[in-house]
Amino acid sequence: MFYLKRIFVLSLVVLIPINIFSETQYVYMKDGRILKGEVLHQSADKIKFKDEEGKEEEILKHSIKRIIFKNAEAEYKRQKQEVEARLKKEQEAKLKREREIKIKREREAKLKQEREAKFKQEQEAKLKQEQEAKLKQEQEAKLKQEQEAKLKQEQEAKLKQEQEAKFKQEQEAKFKQEQEAKLKQEQEQENKQIVTEEKPKSETQPSPIAEFHKLEILAGIGRSQYESQVPNFHRGVEGYATILGGNGGFFNSAPTRKDSDAKTINLRYSWKRFVGDIGGSHMNSLESTTSVGYIVYPDLSSNVVSQGAFTAQAPLHTISYKQINAQISYSVYKHSLFEIRPILGYHKIWQTGKDNSTYDISPKDPNNSNSVDWAIRYGTSFSDYLSGPSVGFAIESKWNEKWETRFELQRQFLHGNSIYTRDQIAFLLGGAFENRTAVNNEWKVDGLNVSGKLIYHWKDSVFFWSGFQYSKLSYKMESYGGDLNLSGDPVSAYVTSLLIQSLTQGLAGNSTAKAIFIGAGYSLDFSKKETQ
Repeated sequence: MFYLKRIFVLSLVVLIPINIFSETQYVYMKDGRILKGEVLHQSADKIKFKDEEGKEEEILKHSIKRIIFKNAEAEYKRQKQEVEARLKKEQEAKLKREREIKIKREREAKLKQEREAKFKQEQEAKLKQEQEAKLKQEQEAKLKQEQEAKLKQEQEAKLKQEQEAKFKQEQEAKFKQEQEAKLKQEQEQENKQIVTEEKPKSETQPSPIAEFHKLEILAGIGRSQYESQVPNFHRGVEGYATILGGNGGFFNSAPTRKDSDAKTINLRYSWKRFVGDIGGSHMNSLESTTSVGYIVYPDLSSNVVSQGAFTAQAPLHTISYKQINAQISYSVYKHSLFEIRPILGYHKIWQTGKDNSTYDISPKDPNNSNSVDWAIRYGTSFSDYLSGPSVGFAIESKWNEKWETRFELQRQFLHGNSIYTRDQIAFLLGGAFENRTAVNNEWKVDGLNVSGKLIYHWKDSVFFWSGFQYSKLSYKMESYGGDLNLSGDPVSAYVTSLLIQSLTQGLAGNSTAKAIFIGAGYSLDFSKKETQ
């Protein structure tokens, strides 16, 4: 605003009549000359000047340094004051108009706010009325529905009572007619003097238990998860040998496992209260394990060196759980819906596994030029054979003539032995070295076997089923035997058999096998043929 004011004042000064220059002026030129005379006229880029001698000439403004007026300064100040006074008055008038406009706008804004607040209150009141009206309608509709539902229930109850009363009357009338017909028939028989002998009820209606005679076979497939304690035990033994031997060895990590396939088959013979079963199941799983450790060997200069080793390749391999069993049970309680049978049985169990694809490597020490790189391939295998009696119970339930459930729980008292072997083939300098170790242990095992089936009888002889099996074997070592002296290339660890047995008693663990099955079966009911 200040700069605009200055520009306006200067423009007024430029427009002041030229008569102020009618007095003597001094024109100072940039080249040092001083001209005395009168400025007659000026334009934007030049002035017309008349000197004291009356000679007129045109001078360009860019060559003039300044012009001094002798008697025009007082007049110029007076006119400047008048212009500034007029400008101040105009500014005050402008400020007054702006204040009035601002006050007017504030009043209009306030009025607008009041109108909006009033409109908002009216809208809220209207919305509240609408909500109250809607709530009232909903309550009335709900009350009407409840009354209609109550009326409908009362009508249905009344109709039901009438139907029951009508049915009761019909039954009574039918019973009365049957009684009359029976009485009439008896009278006719008495008149004809026909004597008949009735057979005993036990002969006309034989017991269902006495007639029960069936043979069935079923099979199924599924998925299983199996973990064997035999390789786990020997991995722990190897860890003790590594620590106590002080001459090389390995520590194994926890195995990685993956579910695999499973299958089962069973033959069942039922006669009266006796049930005999012969069957078996086969459950697989996949696992792999890695190891880290160190090897001790004489280098090319016959100095004994020790260098680290670790697993480079450990693909999954199959471990297997097989079980066959024979059992007999007797129904001590039989009802139309379910029965309970104690079980006496005998079990045989095989557990096996083999791995020929695991490799360990041991890079040579870069600071020892006489050391060498080792590549070690492992061939490990185990087998575990257990057998022994079992006792338990079975609960079976039938309903709706189509569905049947079977549940069995048995405790096993098993005894057996396991063999664990490991071949090490080490490759270096174009040659190979092989070393084999074997461990043979005897075990006492407490087992638990639980199974269940849900059966749907599709036709008289064909049925479909789904079920599960769970087996747990808890091991206790009775004797330790074999060789764990890995005194060959590339690994050697020597710990006596007696020390290993005393230290590893607590390493014996559990083997578990779990499976889910689906399958089908076929049955032959001899009791129907005998009845015919």
